[in-house]
Amino acid sequence: MMNRTQRKFEQWGLWPRYEERMDDVLRWLANKGLVKAASDFTSSGQSSGIVAPSHVDVIRLPVSRPEKQTKAQIDATILKWREENKNESAIDHSHLMNVWSQLSQKGSGPKILNVNRLPADAIAFYRPFHFDPPHLFGIYIFVDRLLQYFEGIKRCSNALSVFTPSALMHIVLFEMFHHEFFHHIVESAATTFEIINDARGDDVPVYFPYRERMYNGGYAWHPHQPLEEALANAYAYNSISFTCRVKTGVKDTFAAKYQEALVRHWDLEPPGYKYAANYIRGNQVIGASHLLGMLLGASSPRNEAPLMKVAQAVLPNGFSAFYSKPDIPTYLIGDQADLDDFYKLVPVPQEAYCNLFWPIDTSGADLFIKEKRDEEKRAREAARRKALQPTLFDA
Repeated sequence: MMNRTQRKFEQWGLWPRYEERMDDVLRWLANKGLVKAASDFTSSGQSSGIVAPSHVDVIRLPVSRPEKQTKAQIDATILKWREENKNESAIDHSHLMNVWSQLSQKGSGPKILNVNRLPADAIAFYRPFHFDPPHLFGIYIFVDRLLQYFEGIKRCSNALSVFTPSALMHIVLFEMFHHEFFHHIVESAATTFEIINDARGDDVPVYFPYRERMYNGGYAWHPHQPLEEALANAYAYNSISFTCRVKTGVKDTFAAKYQEALVRHWDLEPPGYKYAANYIRGNQVIGASHLLGMLLGASSPRNEAPLMKVAQAVLPNGFSAFYSKPDIPTYLIGDQADLDDFYKLVPVPQEAYCNLFWPIDTSGADLFIKEKRDEEKRAREAARRKALQPTLFDA
C-alpha cells in the first residue's frame, strides 16, 4: 500500500520498479542477463578442486538464522555447553605458568598449523549470486573436512597443552568464514559497478569477465595471481587482528600465535593464496587498489592515490558487501554425526565466525596474564630508570 509521497513519485515516473531488497537485486541481475546457469553443486570455478559430495545424506543446515537469537538465548546455550564441558569451560589454573611461558615468547609458541594445510577454499567455498539459481548463493562449509583439518592440527601440535579444542576450532572457523566472506565483498563490488554501468546506459558486465581473467591468468602484469585469493587470506588474518584489537589476555595472545602460524604456512599453499603476507598489517590497501583496477578492466597497474582511497572503502573495510556477516546465508554441509561433533566444539557458530566469540571462561587466565604483563612492564621501567642513573665514574 503506497502512501501519498510514494504515489507522487509513481505519477512522476520516479518510483523504482524494484525494491531495495536483495531478492529484487538478484531479479534485476537476471533480467539484465548478468546471471549464468550453473549445474554443479559449488559452481566455484576456481582452482581449489572442490567437487560435490557424493553421499546422499548431505544436510544443508543454515547457520545464519532468519531471526537473530536474543542474548538470553545465547547465554542459555553457552551455560548448557559449559555444564556439559566442565573440563573445557575454563583454562586449568595449574597450567597457567605453562600458558604464560608459551604466550610470552615471540616465535616460540605452538606450531599449531604443522599439518598438510589445505587452502580455505578446500574446506569451504563461496557460491556467487551471479550463478543461477541465485537463491543458493552463500558460504558453504564442509564439516567433515573442517573436522579432519582440526584433528590434524591436534595430532601434530602442542597447542592443546595450552588451549582447549573448542578455542582452537573457533579460530579456525573464524578464519575460514572470513576468507569466503571476502569473495562476497568482491562480488558485491563488481555488482556495484554493473549497476553504475547500467545507470550510465552502458550494458557492460563486470563480474564474469573479471572472474574469467582472474582465474585463467588474464592479469599477467601482477605477480600474485590469482590476487583475490591472496587478499582473501589476508582479509581473514586482518579480521583476527581487528577482532582482538582490545588486549584482554588469553584470546588476543592466542590469536597472535595463530596468526604467526598462518604466515609461516602460507608459503605451502597454491599460487595466489601463498602471497597473502604481502597484504597484512596495513598493506591490504595497495592490493585492494590493484584488485579494483582488475574489476574495472585495467590491463596494467593503476597506482593513483584516489583509486587507493576508493579501494580502501569498498574492499578491505567491506563497505561494498551487500550482506553483513551475520546475515549472509551460511551452510554447514555434512552428515548428522559430523554436525553433532562440530556443535560439541562450537555451540553458537554465528557468534563464533562473526565475532570470534568463545564459550570458554578465560577470566582467571586473563587476570593472571594481565598481572604478568604488568610485572614485566614494571621490570622494564625499573631497568630503564637504572640505566639512566649516573654512575660513580660519571660523578
